[in-house]
Amino acid sequence: MAVRRRLRQTKKLVLAATPAIASNTGSGVTRVNPANGAVLGGPFGPGGNALGICVDPQTGNLVYVRGDGAIESVDQFLSSSSVLSTVTLGDFVDGISFDPTGNYLFLSDRQPIFRLTILTRAGALVQHVNMSSEPDGIAFNTPGSFVVTNNTDGTMTRFDFPGNNFNVAPTVSLFASGGFRGDLAQVSTDGCIYLTQDHTRYDNSVVTGENSVVVICGNFTPVTARRTTWGRLKASYR
Repeated sequence: MAVRRRLRQTKKLVLAATPAIASNTGSGVTRVNPANGAVLGGPFGPGGNALGICVDPQTGNLVYVRGDGAIESVDQFLSSSSVLSTVTLGDFVDGISFDPTGNYLFLSDRQPIFRLTILTRAGALVQHVNMSSEPDGIAFNTPGSFVVTNNTDGTMTRFDFPGNNFNVAPTVSLFASGGFRGDLAQVSTDGCIYLTQDHTRYDNSVVTGENSVVVICGNFTPVTARRTTWGRLKASYR
């Protein structure tokens, strides 16, 4: 993987770009001023696992992983919350993301086994897809009908779903290798994935222990909310 931009000494990744930051914390969801770190609201809702968090593109509500592995939804005004799914109750779930339509929720399930878990937007199980690598960040390539995960072993996994039908078992293959421990993944409006890595490889092949962001381009699809006051999302790098 070629490094385009370095991210120095950080264990947080900011996703999307609007006025506030929403964070999954052990005490629930908080809203934070990106300019000075001041808490604007919360914590609200059941305690989270300080990892997976995403915006529902159909409602603008925030969906996050609770400390017990279940999936919770809170409205964008931090006034109500509800259980979205208990399918992964007791599991160690990390990165989560709706698909670009908002009809399916994808989860990087790291325990009890490595797998990509797919739920309906109502929280029902669609399928578990077993993996040989431990997944974390998730991104979508809608034109190519495939999904990729950023893995903790320096690889990326590709899942090809015929006709973007997530009810059908995908073909699983290696998408990329030779990287470092991967974590978060986010697609920008430029059609590129921005991935975190816990080392840096420069163009002259020198490797350092600095954290970095790798950019991979090619018709990837950002997941955007139709309406939201959340703005940026913040999730732990673990």
